[in-house]
Amino acid sequence: MIHGLWIIKKTGECLFEKSFGLSKSAPDITSLLTAIQTFADSISGDSIRSITLENMLFRYKLSRDIFFVLSTDMEDEVSETLDSLEIKFWTEFKQPVIERVDEKKFDNFTKEAERIITEYERKKEIEDLDDKLRALERELV
Repeated sequence: MIHGLWIIKKTGECLFEKSFGLSKSAPDITSLLTAIQTFADSISGDSIRSITLENMLFRYKLSRDIFFVLSTDMEDEVSETLDSLEIKFWTEFKQPVIERVDEKKFDNFTKEAERIITEYERKKEIEDLDDKLRALERELV
């Protein structure tokens, strides 16, 4: 399951944040996500790809000095979803985002992000159901 999406400038400014099942009272973690990336960059010169918690992963993708971060369950494979979100973002905002964009300009992107996330979740549900049906079929044979 995908729990949240953040789009953050490399400087730490959060351009977009959307919760998908996370508590509305969840703390703002934008600064933490940025600080960990800055730390990783300063020690190794490399971008961070993920942060692992006990039951959740934060997966990063860097594009044109913008970080796309998805929080997911451990078993979720969301590389294609991150790619799709990146493409939709840059389709909507053709130039690198220099300054804070008016929230209304994100309306279309918000709808597209919700569609991409919903599509991923439905696909995952179908795959899980298929796995269960195959396991049941093996038991019956």
